[in-house]
Amino acid sequence: MATTKSTPKQPAASPNLPTPSINPLHAEALETFLELVPVKRLSQHTRKLLLSYLKHEMPDGPEDFLIDHIGDLENLFDLLDALEQNQPGL
Repeated sequence: MATTKSTPKQPAASPNLPTPSINPLHAEALETFLELVPVKRLSQHTRKLLLSYLKHEMPDGPEDFLIDHIGDLENLFDLLDALEQNQPGL
């Protein structure tokens, strides 16, 4: 059975909100980062490190105060997944 990756959901555009834009300095830094770092490897290794740490340090699961931080990491993984889909040569 084939599995498919889901694409991150884009928030609905609101007519009252300004169009988001990326600071040119940030765009340049992101472009340099993507040229130097294989996104797929970074994504896989980061997930493995996190899971290994959690299994070793918190065998009963993460503490309540970490749940918000894990949500931030999930957002990072979503970003890495989106970058991986668009990175040429993978």
